[in-house]
Amino acid sequence: MFLQRVSSYFSETTVHGFRYLADLRSSPAERLAWGATIAGAFLACGLLIRSALLEAYDHPIQTTSFADAVKVVGSRQFDFQT
Repeated sequence: MFLQRVSSYFSETTVHGFRYLADLRSSPAERLAWGATIAGAFLACGLLIRSALLEAYDHPIQTTSFADAVKVVGSRQFDFQT
């Protein structure tokens, strides 16, 4: 039942490549090549997401208060006080 639903989804989806996995007219080599291509794409996406998350953890955006900050812009000084 589950495999039938997955096969039905693959054959009718507009996501390129998935329909070739469910097409029984495709040769096993062609289906294997599409499967490897799709797996490689998911792997690449996962690695890029992991890299972006590690970068965000290493260099987080500062969200602390600027109450004690003093900024100098050009020849003017700005004191941020609350």
